[in-house]
Amino acid sequence: MTYEVEIGALRAAAAAARAAGDQVATIHPGDVLRAAGGAIPHSGSAAAISEVAGVLERRVTDWVGAARQYAGTLEGNAAQYAHDDRLAAAAFASPPNTAPSLPVRPAGARTKGPLVVAQAPTSVPAAPSKYLRLGPVPE
Repeated sequence: MTYEVEIGALRAAAAAARAAGDQVATIHPGDVLRAAGGAIPHSGSAAAISEVAGVLERRVTDWVGAARQYAGTLEGNAAQYAHDDRLAAAAFASPPNTAPSLPVRPAGARTKGPLVVAQAPTSVPAAPSKYLRLGPVPE
């Protein structure tokens, strides 16, 4: 099974999600509800309307935050796919019988921080794995 990622489509979806969040952020439905509650003097429903307005405002704020977070996730994924594509292109562009210099993370290394660049010998024998050694991540 194979699949392809349309990086441009991910970026477009991120922009759309961010724009939707920005647009909804300008809406304040609680203001309208509170004004309606104030127009009904001596009514017990005014307090209920104010409470509903507060809940609605919090829901809108939460939705805006979720839309912006989703946009950030899509942007991050697009950037990672683009980075991976560049690494793959570099690997395939290497001359035959040589190994490209690729950023790698040694087993057990932390997931964030600097990458170690491993350079294989210029002539790679049939079993290159025994010639490629990775050291600890320098601090």
